[in-house]
Order: sequence, then C-alpha cells, then structure tokens
Amino acid sequence: MKLPPALLVSGTDAHRRRVFVRDFTSKVTANGYTIQPVDGADRGALQTLLGTVGVLFPNPTVAMITRPEKVHPDDVSDHLRNPNPLVTLLLVSEDDKPSGGILDGFPPAQTKTFSLPPFYKLDEYAAEYAVTCAKARGVDLPDSLARALVRRVGNDLGIVAFEAEKAARLALALEIGRAHVSTPVTFRNLVCRLLLEKK
Repeated sequence: MKLPPALLVSGTDAHRRRVFVRDFTSKVTANGYTIQPVDGADRGALQTLLGTVGVLFPNPTVAMITRPEKVHPDDVSDHLRNPNPLVTLLLVSEDDKPSGGILDGFPPAQTKTFSLPPFYKLDEYAAEYAVTCAKARGVDLPDSLARALVRRVGNDLGIVAFEAEKAARLALALEIGRAHVSTPVTFRNLVCRLLLEKK
C-alpha cells in the first residue's frame, strides 16, 4: 500500500471526518502500519518519530497529528521535501480551512475536507447522508423516506447514520427471511415501523 508523505483531513463535519479517519486507520493497520498519535504542539515527539521510524522501528507508521496548526512548519516541509517512505503524516484539523504554518500551502491533492452546509440546508444534507449510508449497506432508501427519517430523529449525522444503517440491516434481514415465500418487503414499511418505534 502506497501512501502520500502527508495527508490533511479537515472540516467542521465532525462525524464524516471521524468516519474517514477511522476507515483510513483501519485500512492502513490491516496493511501492517502502526498508528502513532502526536499532539501538534509537541515538536519533540514529532521529531523523534520522524527520526526513529526506519532506524529503530522497522514498521511503516502513520503519525496521526491533532492540532496541526501548532506543528512547526519546518518539520512538515522537511518531510514533504525529503519524505521518509515509512512515515505518513495524517494531520487532523477541526477547521474548514485550516491555516497557519505549513497548512497555508498544503498540497490540494493531499487534502480531504468535510464541511457542513449552511444551517438552513442541514436537513437536506442529513437526508442525503441517510441515503448514502443505506446504499453502503446495499439498500436503496427513497428520498422521501430519508427526509421523514431526518424529521423524526433530527439532523445529527451520527444519529442519522445509526438509524439508516439499522433500517438497512432490518430490510436485508427481512428480505432474506421472506425470500422463500416470495413476499415483497418494501422499505417504506420498514422505515415507518422504525419511526413508530421511536415514539
């Protein structure tokens, strides 16, 4: 698995940012990488990590750096110019457009941003996210039902994802259970059942 020398993950959409970081770290861990958390304000920890991986520690490492705006610019720019092939810097910021130090000129190809829409579009955004979550489970959730789900549970993406995945699992389970009798399972009935269950 070939990773870039550094990757910047940012944005105010905390749920999608966390999901991306979780999936990324799971994938690289499965490929033999070690995950090393580093506070951006701790320059000594980052310099030690960059200097010892490949010398004292043979495993490829992902340095997951929180508060990247506090990282000394020379440390990251030196790594970008002359990268240690065994180290990837994963800079995680809560800002939509992080700035300061090296973040101002960070390569766009190595940047992943998860921004929330304006407040008046949050329900629409959450409904689209519910459809995406259900589709990831192999179930097509109609837009009207996704909007009903968001009206019922709110627009917190973590809750919307949980409810959409729960409905998708239920749809798949009922589809498997009824396959032998050819009884159609409609997603509309399942979501209505889940919404009534919340009362």
